[in-house]
Amino acid sequence: MSMAEKITYLETGEAKTQYTVCEKFIRIMHLVIDNEASEEEKEYFQKHIKSSDDCLQHFDDEKSFRDFFKKKCTCVSANEDVIEQIKAKLASLENS
Repeated sequence: MSMAEKITYLETGEAKTQYTVCEKFIRIMHLVIDNEASEEEKEYFQKHIKSSDDCLQHFDDEKSFRDFFKKKCTCVSANEDVIEQIKAKLASLENS
């Protein structure tokens, strides 16, 4: 893999934005967003994002996408009867 990759976002069949994003940044960015980054990774992220407009744009785009996705996806819960049936089945399998 190259040290950087081109990211192209398409909107209605045409290139909307194109920029170069560092591979290491992408990996660490996902860890930061998911609250799984180490202190060293967080420090790298903060320094890098201040020095790269392309990486900052990619981060903003990723956050916007994730925020949109969270708003549009809803959690659906099973009713209590189904939950109890599953628990009972699991318990019977454990005892077998």
